[in-house]
Amino acid sequence: MLAGAVLFGAASVLAAYAQTSEMLIVARALLGLRGTALMPSTLALIRNLFHDAKQRAKAVTLWTTVMTAGISLGPVVSGLPLEHFWWGSVFLINLPSMVLLLVLVPFLVPEFRTAQRERFDLLSSVLSLGAVLLVVHGIKEWARHGYDPLPAVTMGVGLVVGFVFVRRQKHLAHPMIDLGLLGRRTFGGPVFANLLAMFATVGMAVFLTQYLQSVLGLSPFRAALWSLVPAVGAAVAAPVAAALAQRVDRAYVMGGG
Repeated sequence: MLAGAVLFGAASVLAAYAQTSEMLIVARALLGLRGTALMPSTLALIRNLFHDAKQRAKAVTLWTTVMTAGISLGPVVSGLPLEHFWWGSVFLINLPSMVLLLVLVPFLVPEFRTAQRERFDLLSSVLSLGAVLLVVHGIKEWARHGYDPLPAVTMGVGLVVGFVFVRRQKHLAHPMIDLGLLGRRTFGGPVFANLLAMFATVGMAVFLTQYLQSVLGLSPFRAALWSLVPAVGAAVAAPVAAALAQRVDRAYVMGGG
C-alpha cells in the first residue's frame, strides 16, 4: 500500500506537468495501475484487522462510504482549481492525501504477511491485463467508428488471451484468482451484481459530466455540484444496507439495491 502511494503521487506529478497527450495518457495509465495497488490492500488490511463479523461489516461499510464520498467530492474538489488554475492542478490535489497516508499508516496500521509467501505470477498478471486492455480498446473503437474488422479482431484476440488466463488459473497450485469461488452463489452472485452496479454507476457518471458541461455548458465546478445529487443516495444507501443485512437476508438487500 505504501509503495502504491509513492508511485501514485509520482504519477500524479507526471500527469500534472505532461507536455503531450501521449505523455498524459501514459501518466493516467500509471495512475490506474498504482490505484489498483491501494484499494485491494486496504480491504486486505480490513480483513486481517477485524475478525469479528459485525465489526468487519461496519469497517467495510465505512470503507464503502469513504470511497463513495471520495468519488463524489473528487469532481467538486477538482472543479475549484480548474476555475482558477491550469488543468494540471487537478492532479496535484492527490499529493496531500498521499503524503498523509505515508506519514500516518506506519504508526497506525499494523503490517500483515502470510505465513507462506508465494512468488508473484507475472505471466498471469500480463495475461489478465492484456485481455482487459484488448477487449476494452476494441469496444471503444467499435463505439467510435462503428463496425470495422480491426476492432472485432482486437476483441477476439483479447478473448483468446482471457481464455488462456482462465486455463492457467485452473492448473496453478496457487492461482491469482480461485475460479472455484465464482461457482458459489454466495460469492459469484455478489461479484456479478457488483459488476453490473459498477458498469451502471461509472457509465452514468461519464455521460452525466459530458452532458452537464458539453450540452448544458455548465462550468466544471457547477457540473461537479450537480453530480453530487446521485452520490447522496449512494452515501445513504451504504450504511443502511449494512444495517439491513444484519436483520434481513442479504439477497433481499442486494435485490432491493
